[in-house]
Amino acid sequence: MRPFCSILAGIVLILGLLMPGAQAKDTMIPVEEFATLPILSEGRVMPVDSFARHYLYAFSGEDTYEGESAADWLARTVFDPASAVNDKIFSVSQKDQRLLGLNARQGNRYDFAEISAALAGTLGDFQKALQKQAEEKGLGDDEERLITWHERARDYAQILRAMSFAIPINLDVPSRLQEIGAPATFENYAQAQRFAKDIETMMRGVVEEKGADWKNFSAEEQKLAAISFQVSALREGGQSETLFKVIPDIWSDTGNWVSPWQIYTGGAGAPQTSTLLSQWALLANEYVRGNTQGWTETITAIKGELERLDYPNYDTARLRMEKTYNLLQPVKIASGLLLLSFLAMMGLYSLGKNYLLRAGQAFFVSGLGILGLVLAARIYIQARAPVGTLYESLLFVAFISGIFALALYAYRREAAILAAGIFVALFLCGLSFPTADGPQTLTVLEAVLNTQFWLMTHVICITIGYGWCLLAAALAHERLYRFGFRENLSAKALPPLGRPLKLTLVTALLFTAVGTALGGVWADQSWGRFWGWDPKENGALLIVLWIAWLLHGRLSGHISRFFMLAGTAALSIIVALAWFGVNLLNVGLHSYGFTSGLAGGLFAFIFIELCIISAFAYKIFKA
Repeated sequence: MRPFCSILAGIVLILGLLMPGAQAKDTMIPVEEFATLPILSEGRVMPVDSFARHYLYAFSGEDTYEGESAADWLARTVFDPASAVNDKIFSVSQKDQRLLGLNARQGNRYDFAEISAALAGTLGDFQKALQKQAEEKGLGDDEERLITWHERARDYAQILRAMSFAIPINLDVPSRLQEIGAPATFENYAQAQRFAKDIETMMRGVVEEKGADWKNFSAEEQKLAAISFQVSALREGGQSETLFKVIPDIWSDTGNWVSPWQIYTGGAGAPQTSTLLSQWALLANEYVRGNTQGWTETITAIKGELERLDYPNYDTARLRMEKTYNLLQPVKIASGLLLLSFLAMMGLYSLGKNYLLRAGQAFFVSGLGILGLVLAARIYIQARAPVGTLYESLLFVAFISGIFALALYAYRREAAILAAGIFVALFLCGLSFPTADGPQTLTVLEAVLNTQFWLMTHVICITIGYGWCLLAAALAHERLYRFGFRENLSAKALPPLGRPLKLTLVTALLFTAVGTALGGVWADQSWGRFWGWDPKENGALLIVLWIAWLLHGRLSGHISRFFMLAGTAALSIIVALAWFGVNLLNVGLHSYGFTSGLAGGLFAFIFIELCIISAFAYKIFKA
């Protein structure tokens, strides 16, 4: 079914649900345990809390909605779609308002009906964009955003009808159906669908006899027509509902899960999961009734049934850990502590008070401790090394560079080392936020990266090398800053580079060289060639050559002390190009690392770095 047809089916469904008897009672149902129920989404089993945060952020740009938590919002949307459909959940920028033909509004918030009506007018352009995408032709910005909006509307429609088979409809059953065993009232679709063939046969006979005009029907025939309409509308919408995958598919060898509607319309169920399906239907009923005790008991029963099935990719402890991780948002806490340590060190440089040094140390150690717990939690939740995505690698390098700085500081007791480590860790943590793309950062790896051995060897080795490189660059910046503002400055007055900087550079060379070689071995195993001049491979080699040139040039006397410092400071630019720049090319076998939206920031960083290094060079040589 085409995405827009899916949206229309959702609208039909909502019209049916808005009939009397579909409204849920006002309730304060607790969602803490509901938020830990498993659901398959984005290629992995996650807690409902993560699913809710991901989609709420996709629709509204936030992880709460008018005081509701994401799990509260999802429960209300899934179990009470008649009220949720009126939520102004979609945040639409002014640029997208013009694209969709929406009237500007204060707050830029729109409900599902408004978005669906606007998308109806873009169906032709949408189909053309899909055709270009299928033919792998380049899409314009407007075409990409149009596809995104159709996908968002489709996803929201699927969430609205995820449990529509179980939501009470309370339809009076005509006597003709009761005579063949139907109850006096169909409470939900699950009851009515047992008599779907009988309803269809009887309704066909009525239409053949009296036509399609509702006014010609008797009261009993009108009841039959109402049931036929409701059942057809619900089934039509449910046929495309594949988003709310909360029931394991025991026939699958790949750990697949299915939505309740896939069981009803696609035959994806099994006798072993029939109890689980009934429990989810009961959960919807308890929510509508506002029965807190029944709701809690049903969730407990669902978890017990999942434990009994012993499905391989269901782990209660990991689900609870992820929910806690979502709640605490520890990366923000760690970043805050690192910011405090940075401010303390800036105060130390300005005021020279020892208590500021001690405060900076305490905040830095605390921030790194929490960052270490973040990485440990991610390893436990995902069962892999925390370096598979750009976001994760930023956090890992921030932690590694901070640990290295602490170790060097313990060895040399130079405040400059501590300041350099704090700055690098804070900068990388801050950079992680714009790369996160929403609250859901626990993602599944691309197939080429999904190997534990090479994540633990090549990727970790090369990212450790990044950490040493950035620490060396920060130390060089600090030294240039310190001597750039001295009185009676001259290029000959520059002191020796010092052991910390030399040790950092040599260690950076070791890890980046070994990591690059390991990457070649991985490429040989995965792609059949050791080296293919891929942009990512070239970037890694560029770091190795740059450091080797600096070290050999200094040892041979061809590079002066100042140029050695300036070249080390410029190492941050080389790392940025190798780490981020090659991804912007979106070419080569490493194109899975492509990250859009960072080009402007990368060019700004390079420009600022060149200006800073050039300013120090000008000041020193002028002296």
